[in-house]
Amino acid sequence: MSRESPVGSRLRGIREVVGQVFRGAGGDRIGGLSAEIAFFGMLSLFPLTIAVAAAVGFLEPVVGADAAEEVRENVSAALGATLPAEADGIVEAV
Repeated sequence: MSRESPVGSRLRGIREVVGQVFRGAGGDRIGGLSAEIAFFGMLSLFPLTIAVAAAVGFLEPVVGADAAEEVRENVSAALGATLPAEADGIVEAV
């Protein structure tokens, strides 16, 4: 009769859990779904930029020119920090 040590039992349990997680992730298409989320997130950035620019344009009559300009600068700074360098022309247009 050989008894398994508590450490060996824990390692076997951990190995089983990790194996189940990887098998479950493959069955649930985790990799494909995360790629789709990233793709459509990047695809939606350009329309979002246009919508933000339009919204800032509507702010001026409501809050005044100074506040609208401050919002425009903050939005441009946030977009410049978020978007890649290739999108600088779009950010400047906002």
